[in-house]
Amino acid sequence: MEIEVSGRKVILRQIAAADTVPLRHSILWPDKPESFVLIPEDDSGLHFGAFLGDDGNGPISVISFFQESLPGAQDTHSPQPAARFRKFATESEYQGQGIGSELLSFATNQVKAMWGVNLGWCDARVSAMGWYVKRGMHELGGNGNAIFFKEHIPYLKMGMEV
Repeated sequence: MEIEVSGRKVILRQIAAADTVPLRHSILWPDKPESFVLIPEDDSGLHFGAFLGDDGNGPISVISFFQESLPGAQDTHSPQPAARFRKFATESEYQGQGIGSELLSFATNQVKAMWGVNLGWCDARVSAMGWYVKRGMHELGGNGNAIFFKEHIPYLKMGMEV
């Protein structure tokens, strides 16, 4: 899919898991080895990227989705079909321009069509919570009481209907 963001042509498309790794590493965990951003389920996920025009360079934003129920949903009689997104990253120089928002929307629609899910969720860094709220997500588990840590970074579970 081709869109225009801030006067630039941006292409949104499905990509291979390996194409997400350099950006995952450089933005999310630059102080860790590249292997730290690999996910065992990468081969079964759907991965998406945003690219500037047809410049042939790598993605400037990436996101990965996995068929995974919300923790605790297995305890209900009819859990909602869900997809978890992970390792969502946008190059620093392109943050705040709407590219990540467009990629999240595009990828969520693709995942809904392909997997029939109606709930999207993630482990969101607390520092990014406001960004997710602006895009229609809400905290799962309520009132900041469910903060947990990955390494030294605080996270919350957030979700949205898709």
